[in-house]
Amino acid sequence: MPTWFFTSVVAAMLIAIWGKPGPTSALEVRQSSSNPNAILPGWNRLGCFVDQGGVRVLRKASFTSATMTPAACMNFCTPGNFAFAGVEFHNITHPRRKECWCDFAMQTNISAPDTACNDACTGDSTLTCGGMGAITIFANSAPNVIHPANKPFVNTWQYKGCFSELDPVQQAPPARDLQRMVGISGPVSVEPCTAACKASNFALAGLENGGECWCGHTMLGGVRVADSNCLVACTGDPTEFCGSSGSNNGEGHTQISIYQDTSAPPVNFQSCLETKIVGDVILRPVLQNGSSIPNVPMLSGLSDATFPHGFNILSACANGICLDHTNLGLFGPGILNGQQAASFIVNPGDSPVSVFGIPGATFFNGYCWMANPVNPVGSLFQPLLLGVNSRADLWALCPNVTADGRLDVVFSPRDGHPNYQKSACESIFIQTDIETQVAIKSV
Repeated sequence: MPTWFFTSVVAAMLIAIWGKPGPTSALEVRQSSSNPNAILPGWNRLGCFVDQGGVRVLRKASFTSATMTPAACMNFCTPGNFAFAGVEFHNITHPRRKECWCDFAMQTNISAPDTACNDACTGDSTLTCGGMGAITIFANSAPNVIHPANKPFVNTWQYKGCFSELDPVQQAPPARDLQRMVGISGPVSVEPCTAACKASNFALAGLENGGECWCGHTMLGGVRVADSNCLVACTGDPTEFCGSSGSNNGEGHTQISIYQDTSAPPVNFQSCLETKIVGDVILRPVLQNGSSIPNVPMLSGLSDATFPHGFNILSACANGICLDHTNLGLFGPGILNGQQAASFIVNPGDSPVSVFGIPGATFFNGYCWMANPVNPVGSLFQPLLLGVNSRADLWALCPNVTADGRLDVVFSPRDGHPNYQKSACESIFIQTDIETQVAIKSV
């Protein structure tokens, strides 16, 4: 289950228990009093926020104490020029201990009512230090506070955005958006990561978990998400963001900050980028100007009366009924309807055909991923195009005159075919959308 979904559900349950936030409370007045254990000069109380173990609000630095106060937490966070400090309940096993957290940015910002942050501080019982599943956040207004940002350009590298990361646990074999992790000597930031990728002739660089550097020639997966999903400061330069860290216990998805080298050689649109699939795909036809095709959301393998049982032809979904995953053995032995699938060679003028349920069936290895010239994010990003015989621009949807006008996919239509009229065919690209569960806030 995606971390964001779990966190949102828990947050809704907690708020239902706590009640809705109200006007300025006695708690806020007390926390902002002249008590030296309360708020230090230059700090301001932001409020009470939902904080669960899946994705913490603050996570860059922390400590626990049996004598915790808001001032003690701020004193801990101040030397690091952190923008935020927060105090909260530790755990049931050690009820006397409270937690202090620091960060340059808030990773989530789900508000909770003040009644959720009513745990007495162990260092001063007249003050409160968050609660169970809730954290009291304070903001640092000092002039030297660090506020990370995404740099539009780093030398020749352009920031492309925050992208959802493929889940290596769910993919077989394990896969990532970018294929090679690069070791950086010393703390990681955008500059040494992009330099390392450039030295190895990669066009894309990505950073995540605050200190991981990844390189690749193309994005194997991932979709563009809001920059607010990538708020972990780089270990080597806290003024820059380096993706996200997923959940604290290693589960859930991370997001990755992607940069592209604008000085890399031009993209070759008639050359394969990848020949191995990293997960299930959905095949979506689009017109070659990038427009969607009305009433044809995706392609699917359909049985045909002219083929033996177990054979499928690639067609538009019939009556809105589509396969959830359209692997069809295009990139090697796949699974279709729970049975092994394999594809056959594609000849000019014919449709792609696959077979399932025949153990040991050989498959055609001429399919590949190719650059997508109509992708607004970039030609090397998902969704890429399905190519065959090193061409992605020769696909068409053709009404099958022998099957009540069913729209079949045809590679390089030809005159005189018994199943369709070439003049009735519509040229298309076939986009290959990776099927992944992603934890995102929309762009």
